[in-house]
Amino acid sequence: MMPDTDHDGIPDLVELSGIRDRNGGVIADLPALGADPCRKTIVLQADYMADARHSHRPKPDAITLVRNAFDAAPVKAENPCPYPGTHRDGVGFVYLQGTQLPEQAAMGLADDSDFRDARTADFGRLRPVAASAARPWRARRGRGGAGPARSSWW
Repeated sequence: MMPDTDHDGIPDLVELSGIRDRNGGVIADLPALGADPCRKTIVLQADYMADARHSHRPKPDAITLVRNAFDAAPVKAENPCPYPGTHRDGVGFVYLQGTQLPEQAAMGLADDSDFRDARTADFGRLRPVAASAARPWRARRGRGGAGPARSSWW
């Protein structure tokens, strides 16, 4: 099992070097986006629906509000921390923009394959981290209108 100093479910290696594909290419530069192995971090990728008239893409101001709320959370950074640098209290929030999905009136969860098909088509781009980051990391991803989807990366 890989070290997870802050016990947030994201291995230190991933918080220090980002999410990478099987060839070592960076998929998400988590350190540049604020991930810290000594400060709890939440990583969210949210897909959204859109059409020619409008979009449900999260607005930057809304992402900032969420980031600020987590940043102000009364959660202490790990101390001592085995990594150099300043480690702030609070919770880090990393937002990864998801995929635009075609607008539709409903996306079913029970007997409808729309949700599963959309999730499967997009989830594959982050899946390679499972091979390189080991077992403990779990991802939670929301989809517009469909509620949260969960997936264990082990």
